[in-house]
Amino acid sequence: MEKIILDSKFQNIKKTGKNDIIKKSAICVFAFLSGGTNVFNIFSPFGCSFCTIFFGEGIIFYITVVLSVLGRFALGNSLLNLKYVLWGCIAIVINFIAKRMSLKIDIFKKAFLMGLSLFLGGTVLSIFYGISKYIIITSALEGVAVFALSFVIMKGFYTMRDSPNRKLLSIEETASLLIMSAICIITVGNIEIWNINFKMSLSVLVCILFAYRLGPSGGAFGGAFVGFMLMICFEGSADLFSVLTVSSMVSGSLRKNGKITSAFGFIAVSTVMVFYINMELLTLSWFKSLITGIILFMIIPEKTFEFIKSYDMNENVYDSRYYMTMKNITEKNLKECSDSFYALSDTFKKLGKNKKYNASSIKTVIDEVGGKVCKNCGLFSYCWEKDFYNTYKIFYDSVGLCENKGQIFVDDFPNNFKKNCAKVITIVSEINKDCEEFRSKIFWENRIKESRDLVGEQLFAVGKILENIEQRIDVRQIFREDIEREIKAYFDKKSAEFYYITAVESGKGEITVKFKLKDYVIEKSFIEETGKIISKVSGRKMRREKTDDNRVFVYREAKRYNVASSSAVFCKKGNTVSGDNFTFLPLAEGEFVVALSDGMGSGEEANRESFFAIELLERFFKAGFDSDISIKLINSALLLNSTKDSFATLDICKIDTYKKKAEFVKTGAASSYIMRNGKVMAVRQETLPIGIFSGADIEKSSYEIRDGDIIIMITDGIEDIIEKNTGEDEKWFEDIFSVFRSSNPKDIADYIMKEAIKKAGGQANDDMTVVASRIWEGL
Repeated sequence: MEKIILDSKFQNIKKTGKNDIIKKSAICVFAFLSGGTNVFNIFSPFGCSFCTIFFGEGIIFYITVVLSVLGRFALGNSLLNLKYVLWGCIAIVINFIAKRMSLKIDIFKKAFLMGLSLFLGGTVLSIFYGISKYIIITSALEGVAVFALSFVIMKGFYTMRDSPNRKLLSIEETASLLIMSAICIITVGNIEIWNINFKMSLSVLVCILFAYRLGPSGGAFGGAFVGFMLMICFEGSADLFSVLTVSSMVSGSLRKNGKITSAFGFIAVSTVMVFYINMELLTLSWFKSLITGIILFMIIPEKTFEFIKSYDMNENVYDSRYYMTMKNITEKNLKECSDSFYALSDTFKKLGKNKKYNASSIKTVIDEVGGKVCKNCGLFSYCWEKDFYNTYKIFYDSVGLCENKGQIFVDDFPNNFKKNCAKVITIVSEINKDCEEFRSKIFWENRIKESRDLVGEQLFAVGKILENIEQRIDVRQIFREDIEREIKAYFDKKSAEFYYITAVESGKGEITVKFKLKDYVIEKSFIEETGKIISKVSGRKMRREKTDDNRVFVYREAKRYNVASSSAVFCKKGNTVSGDNFTFLPLAEGEFVVALSDGMGSGEEANRESFFAIELLERFFKAGFDSDISIKLINSALLLNSTKDSFATLDICKIDTYKKKAEFVKTGAASSYIMRNGKVMAVRQETLPIGIFSGADIEKSSYEIRDGDIIIMITDGIEDIIEKNTGEDEKWFEDIFSVFRSSNPKDIADYIMKEAIKKAGGQANDDMTVVASRIWEGL
């Protein structure tokens, strides 16, 4: 047994030593290659920045500095090579002094000292050129670049080194890995074997890896950065930058369909773009390099992707940005469709106005009657030529009288005209006939106009619906990464595994947190602590909602106010069915609707009308339409639904439990009342019921609500039996509640109905309905 243990230890030591050699060899190679990489054919900041990683870590630092300088001489531009020799000497001296003095140097100081070393090296070199301002300025700029790059490269190096022991990667770490990958690509050099450019193949590999992992936005970012790095190092062009960016974005959008689809998307888009943008790139070397990069991507084991996907790289952020772009495109299309329907609506509404009799209409009737009756008369020349004015006035007055009375008789003409005209009876008959035809014509033209108005109103409603859909695509939704991060950190601390965590803040400011855990058995204390963390980070009081799956948890912001409603109904004498209908409807984002409708008349017919109005209202509100468009649609539906008069009132109270407001919308409805601390305030609006005219008359009023408020809504049956004078109805409610003490909405509704029936003498001349809603603070 002991021998086995010793052999095992020996093998581990041997394996560790081998891995260590491979890592150090890779470090040396990278130091050499990065030192020879030029930016704008002037700077070489990558080698200096890479050496910063090992500052203060012994001999490895000296080796990387020497190799970086040698790389500059071997691979880089020969111009100003001495500057990097001076930088290496200064950096080694500073490192030696710091080590002898046992100074503790953090990352910030390391980056600063390496940037300062390069600047000092350039300053010393400028002395040999007579204090060259050009060398001093470029050295200062390169020193700043080294200072900034050192942070990124150190972050990327530490991430790669420590990644097997990590579970979460931040955005900064992800970006640093991308930059490190890009630096690795541009340090490769133009190595070609069998017409395959390995720099291009690695560029394709890195771009498609980021696209496959991070989606369209991450792919576009990766492709753009790789293309940019190639450009500044004169290893690529703006055309190649565009090809890599767009191809990576498309590849990322196809990643859910698998590696093959994602790879095919990259090949197809890049080839088409190269064909149209720059045919010079479309070479055999390009295709071979492209296919080599795709093959490298395809042969990467799936386990590697599972390992990569185990990290949280804030994918929600990338997805939200991608969907934001798609959302803007969708909004634009919906806006164009909406404007089209508005234009059609205006066209129908402008086709004509309601016609009625006017001077032109009377002239038309006179001409027709004169042409039919008088033209062949022997006295035609006398009446219509010599005595034209008097004859025309008699005809004009007669046609006007027919329009007002509906019919005229011989006695309606002047005596002289009756004596002298042989065809007065025929004239009376023709005037009555032509006026009736003209009235019929105007009637049907007006009906057509009303139909056009209804169609126009419906088209306008469709346009408004599309506009509402556009608004409901919530561009204002924010993915709360801060809340997600805190929850993930807590789960990581408790070793709790999860499938997903999302925290979203809606346009109205409501926060919703949702996550799914992998374990069914969860301690109560764990859930309580999670709720506290969510409330603390969000700054809101969050409450957990019930879900069907025990592993799925949904937390929403606790409502500022809660609403409870109840009703009481009393039918008209002789009826068993009330013509009134109502609804209590909770909506999304903390809104609550109480609606009441009174159909025309009473009984079953009135019930059908009010039920129809309430049912449509519920559907429209659930679909997210506002009050205006909902009422207009219901109005046109009532007009089209029946061949006879059919109308109903609508009384709507929409309560926003977050904004602490109540909006009242009435169409011909009775007054509503807000009772607060024993005082009653009436909500009155003078409007007509819906279903009468094509244009619905809508008025709105908004009131602030408070804890303990009671909102009372009634129909005409109750309003008719209490005093309608301003103030008298409010006093009636205050009086009956001065001796009644209850906050239960059911008790309140029943008590109001009881007092109303008592005041009516025990019977009702119309259906009576009362709805009471109590509001109380939720926090």
